[in-house]
Amino acid sequence: MNHSPKQSRNEFCLCGSGLKYKKCCGGETPAPFDVAAIGDLDWQRIRRTEGVLIDKHLLPYVLKNFIPEMMELAWDDFMKMSPDLDLDEEDVGHLHYQLFLPWFLFDWTPVSLNQLCVHTRKTEGEEPEPMVSIAQTYLKQHGHMLSSYEREFLETMDKTYHSFYQILEVVPDQRLHVRDILLQTEHVLKEKSGTHCLKVGNLIFFRILSLKEQSIGIGWGPCIVLFHHLLPLLKLREEWEDQLQHPLTAENLRGEYAEFLRFLYLEWSYSEQELELELERVFNAVN
Repeated sequence: MNHSPKQSRNEFCLCGSGLKYKKCCGGETPAPFDVAAIGDLDWQRIRRTEGVLIDKHLLPYVLKNFIPEMMELAWDDFMKMSPDLDLDEEDVGHLHYQLFLPWFLFDWTPVSLNQLCVHTRKTEGEEPEPMVSIAQTYLKQHGHMLSSYEREFLETMDKTYHSFYQILEVVPDQRLHVRDILLQTEHVLKEKSGTHCLKVGNLIFFRILSLKEQSIGIGWGPCIVLFHHLLPLLKLREEWEDQLQHPLTAENLRGEYAEFLRFLYLEWSYSEQELELELERVFNAVN
């Protein structure tokens, strides 16, 4: 029988709430017994696996094997299309943990991870290795140390993508029903904490991982996207499909359009001009 790994009270809770363990499942007041939770063992397993892979495998691997400046280099790449955003300390903290960290581990592909490795000195003229993510590099080198479920998790993550989603239904503490605005697909996600802050009609930016008939959200953008961006997203889909001469695919969103979608999210969520326009819109609506 598998047991949950022991957690420090100051670590982020493995349930996926985004809260520290001491303020979530490790609180002093025991959570009331939830009969429905008995049927959520698969959901708990996928959430626990996400936490274990990040905290016990991938981050220690990065700290041990790569140069200290690696995270800073990745952050510069993450923000390179939006270098002038005025982010305060709280914004940076939420953005770093919720959106940047999963992107860093599962998406970022520098020219060669070998060039950033503290144990490797490249021979002059040697060709760089193919661009792969940190997670896929770890899987290739240390996959034998993982369970079959953990390997499948990493393999499936490599096929996921960020997109903008609209909330169609919220069932508190149970699930979200969402529509991918760009691919026009619908998904039902097991979700608990997110159901308390999201409402029907909200636009959100994240990725979906589906494994063993369970779908969860990963890499959530910390801010809800303002509703008036729905029409520009629909127009953007039309423009891209005209260029491609076929409907958008998951490969398109993970590939050539991924950086621009992240740029849109950051600009729409943190641009001072964007906030001023929204305040003006609200003011005009009230008056």
